[in-house]
Amino acid sequence: MRELRDLIGIIFPHIPTRYSSAWSALPPHKHYSRSESEEALGVAVEIIEFVKREVERDL
Repeated sequence: MRELRDLIGIIFPHIPTRYSSAWSALPPHKHYSRSESEEALGVAVEIIEFVKREVERDL
């Protein structure tokens, strides 16, 4: 698994898509290609799995 810092660096530029007013010119879905979106989704899954492992380890 990639380092958490690397994963966050990949997904961080996608965070503004949660806010409809993040870009004034175009809607969020126009700022990323399909492959960029798929990579971000995969990274999000990796981050979730990392967090799950950490929580289970601390129980």
